[in-house]
Amino acid sequence: MALCAAVFLSSGILALAFTPLARLVAVRLGIYDRPDGPLKDHGRPVPYLGGLALYGAAALGMVAGVVLVRDAGVPREMLWPVLLGATAMAVVGLVDDLRPLPSWAKLLCQAVVATAVVGLGVRLTVVVMPDWLCIVLSVLWLLVTMNAFNIIDVMDGAAAGVAGIAAIGLGIIALGAGQVAVAAVAAALAGACAGFLRYNFHPASIFMGDAGSGMLGLVVGALAMAVSYTTRNSLGLLAPLLILGIPLYDMGLVVILRLRRGRAVFRGSRDHLALRLVALGLDERRAALGLYVVAALLAAAAMVLVRASLGRAVGICGATAGAAAWAGWRLSRVDMETSGESDGSD
Repeated sequence: MALCAAVFLSSGILALAFTPLARLVAVRLGIYDRPDGPLKDHGRPVPYLGGLALYGAAALGMVAGVVLVRDAGVPREMLWPVLLGATAMAVVGLVDDLRPLPSWAKLLCQAVVATAVVGLGVRLTVVVMPDWLCIVLSVLWLLVTMNAFNIIDVMDGAAAGVAGIAAIGLGIIALGAGQVAVAAVAAALAGACAGFLRYNFHPASIFMGDAGSGMLGLVVGALAMAVSYTTRNSLGLLAPLLILGIPLYDMGLVVILRLRRGRAVFRGSRDHLALRLVALGLDERRAALGLYVVAALLAAAAMVLVRASLGRAVGICGATAGAAAWAGWRLSRVDMETSGESDGSD
């Protein structure tokens, strides 16, 4: 616990230091996310490159975790593949921020990175499945988490806050299972997100861009595969779906509603979960805080799930599924402005 606290604090301090520097560089180089009307209506140009600050703080925190974990004498084989994948996604995202890539090219880059991380040993292990199927599902899972965090990054503080809460939940479960190395990586990511939020919460003075959202999705997705969940009941395997419930739910809602309306899935429009909360009457701060509260509740439910009896686990999963179905019905009825679309992905 003390080790993880030290990693969390160090990453947070680094993010507090790196983010203003990234903003200064972005301003000097004229790298801004500029409003374009219906899709990007933040009112003023906002500097990019926040994702690089977020990556730098998280990566250095992970390296510190490697050193501390080595001294603690526990396994740490998953740390370097995750760090390599985070670096690759930060680079791919930066390229996309500076010169937007076609959707197919970005997806191809994500697939290559995901395959590399899985090939280096960070993957699902399900005893009832053959190895090849575990590998395929692992790559698909990382593709889903990377794109889910890209989709949720439509409001100040949404992606960083939800990722930080998810990392804390994963870290606590990992500690309970004796996986100190996994918990240290989670602590590094959570600390970096916390420090970055100082500048990214509404009104944001810097955006993370794809350099940040893709990296967050890769690291959180990899962490979710590395944690052990089924020591008490087999339904514990569903815990990652709860911990990452907000971005996964947002992605599913967006995909379903776009398909129902005959729109291309990768064509941006104002139909995201966070924006629907604003349409319901919340301001951006309260909408982001609402996402944090739900993310924390889902993480807490996941912590209970992995330690519960099978009967209680069934109850938790059933109650969560019911609440998700009701929320989906309610949110789908919100009248959203749909005239703005983009050729790029969200």
